[in-house]
Amino acid sequence: MAHRIEAFLILGVLACTRAPEPGRPASANPLVVQGVIVEQVDAAPYSYLRLTTDAGEAWVAVPLTALEKGQRVAVKNAAPLKNVDIPGTGRRLDAVSFGTLAPSNPAYRRPTP
Repeated sequence: MAHRIEAFLILGVLACTRAPEPGRPASANPLVVQGVIVEQVDAAPYSYLRLTTDAGEAWVAVPLTALEKGQRVAVKNAAPLKNVDIPGTGRRLDAVSFGTLAPSNPAYRRPTP
């Protein structure tokens, strides 16, 4: 049930457009978060990644995948959510952008039809 609610929230956020947050530079595509992985927490069905970005640190969540610390990634269709609990860890993150790995990432797997 919780995953359905997350999915609806993500779809709702993706349907909206908005200006960049104060202090965050506007980019060509505000729904893309790029950075270097400094921490990864796997909690099915997601891998939560703490990234160092040009704008500072940011947490993103992508479908469960194997990545390495120090790897540069791009997450597309990033939908931000606030106060997210990572299941099974007891950790709560102030903000997480849920998305998918961009095809340029080595860990990207094209969906099978």
